[in-house]
Amino acid sequence: MNKQNKYFMDSVKGIFDFRGKKISIIDKNKFVTNPVLMLMTYRLAFQLGCNIDKRTMASIKKCARFIKKADPEKIKNEIFLILSFERSSGIFLALHKSGIMRYVIPELSILENKAQCYYKHLGLLGHCFSAMGKMEEFYNKFFKNIFPAYANKIRVHLDLPISKTITRKNLLKFACLLHDIGKPASSKTINKRLRFFGHEDRGCEIIENISGRLCLSNDEKRYLKQMTKHHMRIGNLTSAQELTDKASFRFFRDIGEDTVDVILLSIADAYTYPASAVRTKHKIIGAELLKKYYSRKKKAVHKKLVNGFDIMKWLKIAPCPAVGDILKKIEKLQISGKINNKKDANAYAVKIWARQKKSLQ
Repeated sequence: MNKQNKYFMDSVKGIFDFRGKKISIIDKNKFVTNPVLMLMTYRLAFQLGCNIDKRTMASIKKCARFIKKADPEKIKNEIFLILSFERSSGIFLALHKSGIMRYVIPELSILENKAQCYYKHLGLLGHCFSAMGKMEEFYNKFFKNIFPAYANKIRVHLDLPISKTITRKNLLKFACLLHDIGKPASSKTINKRLRFFGHEDRGCEIIENISGRLCLSNDEKRYLKQMTKHHMRIGNLTSAQELTDKASFRFFRDIGEDTVDVILLSIADAYTYPASAVRTKHKIIGAELLKKYYSRKKKAVHKKLVNGFDIMKWLKIAPCPAVGDILKKIEKLQISGKINNKKDANAYAVKIWARQKKSLQ
């Protein structure tokens, strides 16, 4: 910029790209020296409502393999910035077509064109993109099109953080993309039919590797594995004649504070298929579980099992931050149905306090 005459120098004629809402690379070697720029290019194109020009697109496809050399923390940051957008499923599909995702999450590329007897477009990979898109559709319509009675509660829940920078909503969308990642490794033809028994557990093993590569926190990794492990639970419940209190209790006990998220993932998964009695049954079971869950949660909030004085008495300690910390943990377990009486709360408090004292020694 020439400050004296107040004009800009535009040696690369960027004004034309600006007017045409186009993103162009000036030096294609930048994708080699700073490969995370390839992810940023797609993110900015969506964020600013721009197109990526053909020469830049060709450079990205040619340099895609260099993304492996990028800082994993920066890759993670770009991925979750993209996941924060309303229509991020389309960006992830574009990233796959560019070749970048083949190096960022190579396990996803294995899904392409697999099991096309069930999933026509792009095979299992297309199904995972569709599940992610369905989740975005539900969220963008405030869940009023799927669970209207609980729409506000669901939105509030999904806007809660899992970690310092990542919300439940964004991580749930990522879980939609990864939920069937264990299917290729567990596929078997039984009686001339392709089956995927145990793909949930195999998927958890794969997510362990992906989480390490992307530098996900323990909480983020735990969440993704929880979603993958339990995403078939509602499907299993649909085979019963009715949803019993016992079955509901086991569901809440096993999944705890992630109950709403698992329900939503299961429904998004089911809604990638055409309308059917099975899909409707998923929605009915999901609504019943939400009703029981929020009713149970309301009762648990109104009737607390213990207070701070109980904790101090049991542990024989004076007021301190540990009292509040243990109390919060007990309340969470009470809501999820894992603690139901004072005796259980006492045993849990003693166990946690012993562990905390040991870590301080």
